[in-house]
Order: sequence, then structure tokens, then C-alpha cells
Amino acid sequence: MIPETLREKVFRPAFIISILLFPLLLMSSSKPEQGNFAQSAQLPSPITSVEMQYYRIPRDKWDLLLSRMAQYNANTISTYVCWAWHEPEEGKFDFTGKTKPERDLVGFIELVKKHHLNLILKPGPFIDAELNAGGVPQWVFKKYPETIAISASGKPYIHGDSKMPRASYLHPKYLELTENYYSAFADAVRNYQFPEGPIIALQVDNETPGDGMSTTSQYLSWNFKADYSEFNQKTAWPAFLKKLYGAIDNLNLAYGSNFQGFSDVPMPQKWTDPKNQKEFQIYIDLSRFADFQPVESLRLMTAMLRKYGLYVPTYQDLLCMPWDMAGLHADIGGMAEAVGGWIGTNNYAEVYRFWTIFAGIPFQGLNWDEYIHMGPWRVKLTGSLSEPYPAFVPEITISGSKFYFQNPIAWGADAVNIYIGSQINPDNPEISPNKAWGMEACVSPDGDIRECFWTGKLTYLFMQYSGGFIPGAKKPDIAIGYSHIPENAWNWEYKWTWQKPHTKPKLKDIQPLVKGTNTGDRTQLIARDLVKQKIDFDVIHLEHLKPGQIEQYKLILIPATTYDPGPKEKLVRENGTWKLYLAPEDKDYKLDYFKSQGVILRQSWADDPQVDVNTRSYDNDSRIILAIINRAKKKSFTGPVHFRQGNDRVYASIGPASIGFVSIQGNGLKACLIDHPDGKGEYRLGDDFMRFSGTFAEIAITDQFAVISAKDSGLIGIKSSLLKKPEKLIRLFINGETSEADFIYQDGELKFRYDPGKPKNPTDLYLALPPGISTEQAIREYLERIKF
Repeated sequence: MIPETLREKVFRPAFIISILLFPLLLMSSSKPEQGNFAQSAQLPSPITSVEMQYYRIPRDKWDLLLSRMAQYNANTISTYVCWAWHEPEEGKFDFTGKTKPERDLVGFIELVKKHHLNLILKPGPFIDAELNAGGVPQWVFKKYPETIAISASGKPYIHGDSKMPRASYLHPKYLELTENYYSAFADAVRNYQFPEGPIIALQVDNETPGDGMSTTSQYLSWNFKADYSEFNQKTAWPAFLKKLYGAIDNLNLAYGSNFQGFSDVPMPQKWTDPKNQKEFQIYIDLSRFADFQPVESLRLMTAMLRKYGLYVPTYQDLLCMPWDMAGLHADIGGMAEAVGGWIGTNNYAEVYRFWTIFAGIPFQGLNWDEYIHMGPWRVKLTGSLSEPYPAFVPEITISGSKFYFQNPIAWGADAVNIYIGSQINPDNPEISPNKAWGMEACVSPDGDIRECFWTGKLTYLFMQYSGGFIPGAKKPDIAIGYSHIPENAWNWEYKWTWQKPHTKPKLKDIQPLVKGTNTGDRTQLIARDLVKQKIDFDVIHLEHLKPGQIEQYKLILIPATTYDPGPKEKLVRENGTWKLYLAPEDKDYKLDYFKSQGVILRQSWADDPQVDVNTRSYDNDSRIILAIINRAKKKSFTGPVHFRQGNDRVYASIGPASIGFVSIQGNGLKACLIDHPDGKGEYRLGDDFMRFSGTFAEIAITDQFAVISAKDSGLIGIKSSLLKKPEKLIRLFINGETSEADFIYQDGELKFRYDPGKPKNPTDLYLALPPGISTEQAIREYLERIKF
């Protein structure tokens, strides 16, 4: 039986509703203000970005490598700005290359502007990037040792890559030094913000709380994850409790204690088995305080950036972790709100059972757990938290399988950053412990292209020319409702074991106190079941709803035991605008009941049980993007994909463990991404078709021309009602040269053999141009970006 006191605190709807109205992060009295550009969220769509860290690259190679990054078909460059590099001694800043050419951040921004690229800057203060102390100057800890973060054991938190200390996020001195750095940084970059300059966004800190302080760091306690610095214990913790309870009598009532003041309440540093909910409450509050520390720091840092005139959108990037501890790492919604309402999801799969991977390799592969976690759950949750900003993947590699890279894009990401764009060899010895870095990247230090380059380029080409990946896509009728607050109880029961998900109780005595509070796990299990049943859904955060957000859905699914011990439906609004449905543990979702409420279960689907389909639909279904996901490890998929609620269908042929993309405009094929190892990839819609006899290709038709790019040789065939009869076929090489190519156009079909060129100067793309359209007119913007 669940104690009534805890049910009142954690389970009851009234408690959750109060959380919606009363923010957890009480120590901040106001939200950071965004400027007009940030409020309008008029970011370029889609954002196709590549990471290029200028301070690791010789100054004379910046121009060449910017051209190469643009040839990924990127429209944006992302880079960290390393505090330690630009302030090597306290108060001595260099952002213009006075002391070293590679410190010329202003010059780098000018070059990005020359290449007509957008720019995302990530000034930290902590950036990780496998640098010494994660980019925080070492003099900070030598001169001000009080700023070092301390674990519950009394030992410093240590950055894993460099074995150097981590900073205490809320320490006043650390925040003061951060503000000094931000002020100098802002002076250097302020005039380069969009629309006058290329800077479109800023990242605040990195993967907060980050390497060495996250619950994925092996030497830490999974549960005692707070920072126990002297300042936090003596000042921040008592202030937090006072804001939480108001009066010490209220705390004593909750704890069953008799403290005289908030300063008398110690931060727990070891576990004592609680006999009841009152004795357990202090541990719940400690977990909330651990959430509060980085969130409040992000809020203060964002306010600093605004104070110094940086108005472009700010965001935070969510660190990765094993799927079943997804909500225990940090307060995802709190971090999004702290930086102004935008949070991305970094993509590094943490697969427990390597032998279950169906796509990719260990650490760059997906099994069923991580497929759902890194795809529909994280992308849709962070995407809904970020509206109206795009669903963003700030870090993902393309050196593994195409499936791994494309999975979050298939499930809704509209902004992606390839991490990292070029290899670094040698690395910068003044700030890095590495001899070389980023050697998995697909462009060499000298600009040569590796095979994996085409994974990024062809996917980005499809995103650009598909007509999708922009704001305004149709919402599904169903959303899964995630709540973080109950996880402050589950934090103490969670048990991590190598290669196994949490299945057995860690602390049997508190099982009744935490039953049903593992909301991250449970909402992912619901997502799995919906994917299996081919039901469309979003994931929303019930504690951080945007105005009018919940009214966009007809049904909200929540884990039953989070709110009520019984699986039953509850009518929350009598007018029927939306319903709260308590998802039962027996997975019986009563589809007839859903339909009776006017819910459309799916927009698109394939009959094959191992093929999932996600839909982006615009303008009353006149423009549709289908992501067709074949999860079968060894079997290709060939068959119909139903769309427009089953009224139409497109035939697709996709390889094993592959993702195909197709864009449909009206009743014509507009663009596609073909991936088939046997050269049988194609899409057919009525009389239209797009096919390729090689393995991997992108085909797209614009209002004026067609653009085709491929990794390898093969016969291209295109027939579409949208295709204009070409007058010539232009071949563009990676070095910028062009030549005309032979083609056949007969009975509305364009056919030619794609020649990938030579390794040192491969083919970039082909253009099928109708009369009156030149190469410069067709791809002027791209040519400006890649100029050498």
C-alpha cells in the first residue's frame, strides 16, 4: 500500500497541477528575456550544421575547411569558444589573434560570413570538447580553489578526459569570473549577430552538468549527485529549503524533525533507511536540489549574455545517458526554461546489450531500447519543450551507420549538427590533453574526403530540397505526458548495472514509497508500444507546457501509476477539448476508445511490422515527407507505404537496417533519399518514379531544376510530374570545376549514369537544367558557400 502522505506529494493530479502553476526553480524570480529575433524564432529552416572548432585548426586552413564544411551541404557552422584559450591569464583577453593567429575568433566569424554561412557559437563556460578542464582556465582553480565542485565523498568532481577539477556551478566567484569572460566575449561578437552578421544562436554551457558531474560518470554515486561545495552546503542549500518550505515549521512537519533553522539542516551525504515518507522526504529534496544547481546556473548565465547585448536565441544540449535513467540525469524541462525555452538532444547511444544492436556498431549503434530513446522519445520531448524553435540535435556523428545518423531526423529533428566535421591532427597542445582529436570525422586535416562524408551530404541535400523540415508540420492527435517531479523519488531506487537495464529493487524498504515514479522509463515503454502499433504521437512535458500547447492534442497518455494506482480514463475537461488517459500497465490501450474520441491513430504506415513510418505533413497534406524506417537487420523492405490516412500509397524499396525518405508534393514525387545495398532502391507514386542502381543517392526536384548526388556509380532514373524537361546536365566537382554530362530524356523520364569521379576530386552533384537556367542561377547560394 502506498503511504497517503507520499501519494499526496507525488501521485495525485492536484499535486501535478500545482507544479504546472508553481515552478520548481523558486530561487529565480524572473525568466531570461529573449530579444525580438529570439522571440520570433525566425531561424533558418532547416538548420544543417557542421562542427568546426577553429582554435584546433591552423589559421591558414580555416578557409579551405570552411569550403569543405559547406560541401556537406551545410548552411551553418557550429563551434565552441574556449574560455581558457581566450583568457590564458586572468583579465588578459584575446579574441582577435594578437597573441596567436588561432585566437582570432573575430577573423573566423568574418570568414564564416564570407562563405555565406550561419554560425552557432558555444562559449561555455564549460564546453568539455575533451579539453583541459573542459575549457575552464586552470588558473581559476589554482587562484580560487573554493570554486572546485565537491562530491558527497568529499573529493573533487573530476573531468574525465583531462583528470582536472570541475567548477561549482553556483559558486559566486565562479559566476563572477564567468561574467567577466562573457563581457569580453560579447564585446568581440556583439556586432556579428543575425541579421547583420552570421551568428544565429548561442549555446549556454555544455551538456550540463557534464562530464565528471553527471550520473553517467562511473566513480560517482548514482543518487548523491549534488555538488557539496562549502558554499552550497552553508548557503545555497539552506536558501533552497527556505524557498521550498517558507518556514522551518513547515519543513519540520514534512521531515518529522525539530530543526531550529534552515541552516541547521545538513545536506545528506550517506543513506539511512527511511522508515516512512517523512524520513524519505529529505532525500527527495536533495535530488531536487541537485537538479536546481545546474538549472539555476544556466538561468544566471543566460541573463549575463542578455545583459551584454547578445540577443540571438540561446539553447542547452541534453547529455546522453542509458535509456532507463533518461529523466534522472537532470531536470530537462528546467534546463530548457532556464536558457529561454530551447533544448537540443545530443546523440550518443548508450547501448546496454551490444549483441542486440540491429544498426551500426557499439557506441555508434542502436538496439530497440536506444532506437526509441534516441529517436521518438528524446527528439519529440525536446522538440515540444523547444517550440517554436526547431527540434535540434546539436551533436551526432556520421562515421557510424547511416541509420544511426538519420534516426533522430526521421523522428522529427529539423536542425542537426554533425559532430565533428574535420579531423584534428595534431591537436592544440596548450589546451588539450590529446595528441589528435576527432579522427572519426569524414574530412581529413588537409581537406580530403572520406566515404562517410556522403552520409551527411546526401541527407542534408534531401533536408534542403524536400520542402519540409520547417515549422508548421501537422500535430498528431495523441501525446505522451512526461513528468519529472516524481523522478526525484525514483532517483533513490534506481540501480545501474553494466549491460543490463534496471530490473531488480535496489532498496526494498522504499519500494512502496517510489512505486510508479519512474516516469522516464514508463513514458518510453508507452512510446515503444505506440511505435509497435503504428500510432502517431508526440511527447510533452507536463511541468513545462507552452501556452495553448496541450490543447493541440485530443488525448494525453500518462503512466497510470504516476497519478493513480488504477488504469482508468479521466475526463479532465468536461467540454471534451482533451482527455487524460491513464495508460495501463497491461498495454491494452483500448484503440476503439481512442477512435470514439475522434482520434486519428496514424497518418502513414507500412504493413510490414518491422517498418515504421513517421510523417511530416504541411498545408492540409499537400506536402508530405515520409521517413520509412526499416528495422530489419538482414531483410530489405519492398512494398507499399500508405499515407494521407490510407487514401494514397507510395511504393518503396529500402535496404536492411536503413531509412528511406521521400517527399511528395500534391500527387508528384519531389525528392527522395535512396539507400539499398543491392542497387534496387526506388520510390513509385502513380506514374512517377525515382530510382538508382547504385547504393546511396539523393534526388530532388525544385521549381526550376533537379539536383542529384550519390556516393557511388549507378543509373539514375527520374520521372515526375514536377520535373521540367532538361536542356543540359551539369556535373559539379568537389574542387568547384564543372562539365557537361550526357543524358537521355524520353517520355518524361530523365536517365543518366552517375559518375562519382576520382577519390581526390569526386563528383559533388549533378544539375538537370531546363532552358534559361544557368548553374549559377540554380545553386548560387551553394557556390558562394564553397568558394575557395
